[in-house]
Amino acid sequence: SIKVQAINAGGIAYASFHDIRIRNAKVGIHLSADDTSFVNSNKFYDGAISGGITDIGIWAEGPGACNDNQFNSMVIEPYSTNITHVYISGSSTNVRMNDVRLEGKDMFADDKPLVIIEDESYGNVMNGMLGHTNVKADLNRNPGITFATNKMVSVKSSGHNLLWNAAFHGFDPETSELPGWTMTGASVDVKLVPDTEEDHLYVYHNIIGITYLGSGDTFKLRPASLQENHIDSFCTFGIYAKSDVAGSISAPMKDRSGSTIASSSHSGSGKWEFIGMSSLYDRANGPQAYFSITGDVKVTAPTFVYGSASATPGAEFLSGAGARMSGLFTSNIIEVSPPNITTDQWFIPVEGNIYDTQQFPDSGGGTCSTTYQSVRRINHSNPKFPKGSIVTIMFPVCGNCVPCLAIRHNTYIQLMGESDFVPQPLGINSMTLVSNGNGTWREVSRNGA
Repeated sequence: SIKVQAINAGGIAYASFHDIRIRNAKVGIHLSADDTSFVNSNKFYDGAISGGITDIGIWAEGPGACNDNQFNSMVIEPYSTNITHVYISGSSTNVRMNDVRLEGKDMFADDKPLVIIEDESYGNVMNGMLGHTNVKADLNRNPGITFATNKMVSVKSSGHNLLWNAAFHGFDPETSELPGWTMTGASVDVKLVPDTEEDHLYVYHNIIGITYLGSGDTFKLRPASLQENHIDSFCTFGIYAKSDVAGSISAPMKDRSGSTIASSSHSGSGKWEFIGMSSLYDRANGPQAYFSITGDVKVTAPTFVYGSASATPGAEFLSGAGARMSGLFTSNIIEVSPPNITTDQWFIPVEGNIYDTQQFPDSGGGTCSTTYQSVRRINHSNPKFPKGSIVTIMFPVCGNCVPCLAIRHNTYIQLMGESDFVPQPLGINSMTLVSNGNGTWREVSRNGA
């Protein structure tokens, strides 16, 4: 076996081990640092830990710094171990295992994982082949573990931007209020930057210009609210900033201990730079993320995601679990032909929200009395509209020798007050309906009749 141990303010780093073969030992490779020492960035290439290992194949522990120790293309495959094949503990301990083979053909029980990572350890990286059992770890604190087997699967953060109004819409120049954001601290002048002054980095994302008027105080641009998350331990956030002032903006937050930490500041390059960070956050009180401003700066496209993930500026989260729009919501409008005059049934495509109904054919020249083509069923059989679908029907211009479209109250289309919708000729008429999901409808509103 090999033991790499640092004590009494000592350190072991940057060592390289090649093609080591270890068998018949209690522990294969043991890395350890006491609280005054470090064992960091040592590398093991190829080699194997195989039969006769009784307790642990690879063991890395603190309490001192014992991190970034790498195992590349190594095979760890004792038939079984009493504790586990790989055991990691300590808040300053992690390993990088790249393209490894981990197997234990006699470790089938659910309580016999091949890898155990204690909760205080984070940032471990493991990939390659994993056989027979699983990894026991908080995978949200270790997103670099990417095994996928029939016993386990890795976990990846969604990476969706959770800030509401990341596009900076609705700014009030009179009050300097911005929906979804609070502004406190030093005196500043805030304005929307026009397109003629600065090209937008992202479509529909406004740029805010902040002129700093304070004298040493900090101006804080903070999300008015952040969605809570009770599973992830990391968060990632940031903002694009442009400034000629070095140190004009940084991105602080509360770390896992409750202390405030901050990102690097803007360099003052006069160019757009992304100012942000990713870190473990205060689970008890939340990350309390904000942007600290002490100089003139332009900002756009902020982002906040839970998890250790790349930032996602230029996008906002729209989820089936619930969503809130800060910008224009555009519905799909479809031109549709009027119903066949030989039936009271009408089938329209299910891809739309607004249906612009075209005119009926003119029934002849001269003067005609107004006639109506009645509809009593809309998509009553497949393709049906899903329950909760809301559609608006724009009625065609009609009158004289052009028939009008009417919607009749019945069991398939239940209209308010049981009142038929019979629009007046030459008017602008519309009706909004909601689907019950079974081919029947209820009226939401009407206009013109």
